[in-house]
Amino acid sequence: MASSPGSHPPFNPNPGRPRFMPPAGSCDTHFHIYGPFDKFPLKSSMYERWYTPTDFSTYDHYLKMQAILGFERGVIVTGNPCGRFNNDATLDAIARSNGAIKGLAHLDSLIDQKELESLAVNGFTGFRIRRRAIGSEFIR
Repeated sequence: MASSPGSHPPFNPNPGRPRFMPPAGSCDTHFHIYGPFDKFPLKSSMYERWYTPTDFSTYDHYLKMQAILGFERGVIVTGNPCGRFNNDATLDAIARSNGAIKGLAHLDSLIDQKELESLAVNGFTGFRIRRRAIGSEFIR
């Protein structure tokens, strides 16, 4: 099934190995982890997010993809479907990775020094700031 312009191709839960394999020690520098939804439910409403992740977005599914692609390390970017400033699924994945994965937290302007230090101790090395968008207009 071909995708239309501006859309994504259909999801393939069983991808094959690429022809090019990255060198040893390669790092996947941007991916998202969601769920499992019974443990880490999506907290933002459809009004606040642009998409709903599939059930194939968990850390366990990512490990399978990581093995197929040949990455040994990674950086999770906390995605907006987790809810505003909710880093729980990312934190869980970092803890389970035995040091192979770091994270970028989703922060708000009210975070205090103690919370920042806790994120750093738990494997977060940076953060993202999301500007809320409605359609193509950004609200500042």
